[in-house]
Amino acid sequence: MMTSQKISTASNAKKHHEIYDLIADGLSSIDLIQYIKIYKGSLRASNFMSDNGKKEPIVKIGEPNVVGLELLIDEESQVVQFFAIT
Repeated sequence: MMTSQKISTASNAKKHHEIYDLIADGLSSIDLIQYIKIYKGSLRASNFMSDNGKKEPIVKIGEPNVVGLELLIDEESQVVQFFAIT
C-alpha cells in the first residue's frame, strides 16, 4: 500500500491501521490533491502544503484556492468522519 509519492506519515502515526492506507491511496488518485498526510486519529489531504515548516496539507476552511479535507478516523468504533472540507 501507500505507493504514491503524495502520501506521508506523521512521526506519531508510523504504525497505523490499514484503513489509513486505503483512504490515502484512494485520495492520491485525485489529480487536484497533491499532499496527503496520515496522523494518529486523522488524515489530511490538500492541493497546498503549509509554509510553516511542518509540511502539513492545508485544510483551513475559507482559505482561497485551497481544495482540501481532514478526516477523523476512529479505528475502534470503525467510524470515519469529515472534520473539515474546503
